[in-house]
Amino acid sequence: MHKKQLHIVSFDVPFPANYGGVIDVFYKIKSMHQERVGVILHCFQYGREKSEELESICEKVYYYKRKMNWLGFFSKTPFIVYSRKNKELLKNLMKDDFPIIFEGIHTTASISKINKKRTFIRSHNIEWEYYKNLLISEKNLFKKFFFWVEHIKLKLYETKIYKDQNALAISEKDQKWLINNGANAVLVNPFHRNESIKILKKTDDYVLYHGNFNVRDNEDAAMYFIELFKFLPIKLKIAGLNPSKKMKSSAFGCNNITVIDSPQDQKMIQLIRDARLNLFYSTHSSGVKLKLINALFNAQRCLVSHEYLVNSDLSLMCISVDEDNWKGKIEEEFNRNFNFEMIKNREEILNNYSCSFNINKVFRFIFQ
Repeated sequence: MHKKQLHIVSFDVPFPANYGGVIDVFYKIKSMHQERVGVILHCFQYGREKSEELESICEKVYYYKRKMNWLGFFSKTPFIVYSRKNKELLKNLMKDDFPIIFEGIHTTASISKINKKRTFIRSHNIEWEYYKNLLISEKNLFKKFFFWVEHIKLKLYETKIYKDQNALAISEKDQKWLINNGANAVLVNPFHRNESIKILKKTDDYVLYHGNFNVRDNEDAAMYFIELFKFLPIKLKIAGLNPSKKMKSSAFGCNNITVIDSPQDQKMIQLIRDARLNLFYSTHSSGVKLKLINALFNAQRCLVSHEYLVNSDLSLMCISVDEDNWKGKIEEEFNRNFNFEMIKNREEILNNYSCSFNINKVFRFIFQ
């Protein structure tokens, strides 16, 4: 018999755990299962299949269809929230008085109808800021207009929804925003697959940039590095989900640049471990990037833009690079021997990013 039970409302079916948000959800559920806490999972379907894996680690799994019609665009409610409004979900949540974790504001359409003592929002991003950044980087005029409208709706919605609300922030930066807007917010770092540091003593002679290239920011970063490495005598490997034709054609003919299209998980981990340097570039910050956490558990050195340092302890494990100094920093670090004494320091810091540490923090907050 489980000691405790709770509901988790997920914005998507969190398996397979192969992109940022669902990775956090899946490994949170898995950690709860290992601690014998029963999870009643509610998830929205829009392209993903029902999962036997989820059903094996949850008390019960409910699936709901997400409404993907464009009528939601004309609602005052943000589309990511409107499209997940569901009467059956609310009915199922009201069957008992267990605590409820809403994964992202996406799932909070019915939260105002539930006692706040039961409700906790897992903030994956400050969404209006994220959409504002999408607006800035988007080239398509129709999408640009959509992001502009949505970021305004989201700012109004988030400012209201978090007032006097329990929240699980994913970064120090987000926690500060949440507290300033009236939330009772604690920092809970992202959940992930890594259990221990597995850094190789010997690496290959290449630099890696990786990411999900369906995300505009990742493609822009890849294009930035392709142009940069055309003038560097160092091998660059770019690996990730769905690299565009534009990216491939830009790298074509450059003997030192290789684009690896959608490698399997184990292949990606091996690429991260074997690389002499792992690169992380962005022009805006949003949450803690799980790909950086993966690299810190598996790679020797991580060179990052300042925007990645959303937690103060990340700066103790990464090499921060100024916007105008990437070329020089890559050359400098590529030719420098790795100091293995740093691993012990990283290990101590990464204890705060372990799933066991995170889940105990969640339990203390929810079941206090």
